[in-house]
Amino acid sequence: MKSIFGAKRPKATGRTHDFSRGNMWGWAFYPTEIIDGGRSIKGHGFGPRISSGDWVIVPNGTRTTRYLIVTIETVRDPDDMFFFTAVFDPRTAPEPSKPSPELTISRNE
Repeated sequence: MKSIFGAKRPKATGRTHDFSRGNMWGWAFYPTEIIDGGRSIKGHGFGPRISSGDWVIVPNGTRTTRYLIVTIETVRDPDDMFFFTAVFDPRTAPEPSKPSPELTISRNE
């Protein structure tokens, strides 16, 4: 499946970079273009080495939102700066666990 950026949607790497606490020196994520109501974004940031297929968690009002990095371009000066395109990739709720049939809970009555 292709993203709106024309690049193939990458397979998720499983790595997550959490920018939800806001921007600070050397750790920042700046969406500069919001596309299709937030389904896709472009921008730049500073911080860890992010790869295509990594997730980023970003603030969204009082909550957070997860995006999947589609393309990433790093620069040499400053060496922690990057430009990105990303697509909305909501987290999925984990499956509720079922108790083991061997497990019984007893109450003292």
